[in-house]
Amino acid sequence: MFKIYDLIIIYKFKKKHSFFDFILFLKNMIIYNNRIILNFENWGVLPFYYKIKGFKRGGFLLLKLKTDIFFLKNLISYLKSNIFILRYFLIKIKKNDYFINFFCLKKIRKKNVFKK
Repeated sequence: MFKIYDLIIIYKFKKKHSFFDFILFLKNMIIYNNRIILNFENWGVLPFYYKIKGFKRGGFLLLKLKTDIFFLKNLISYLKSNIFILRYFLIKIKKNDYFINFFCLKKIRKKNVFKK
């Protein structure tokens, strides 16, 4: 059974070109294994409150996935072995919370639309 997870990745931002290859490989790996990417956001480069592995700034990447635990273990082992990754956070989301937030967001967007 597939569950919804948020995966936040903090990465080194030294070489822009090689990291975008990593993002492309990560997307292809998820799609090839028949998993669903619900949301993919690159938050850009942000400063840290304290140094992480000697870096004062890093890039943030958010992935919202619908996957099972077996694929997630493979994905985490790949992230641990990658040289670009400083840290990662994995959050399991309850399905009800996700759908409630999704529908509330749709209602908010409809309210903010201006009628002519």
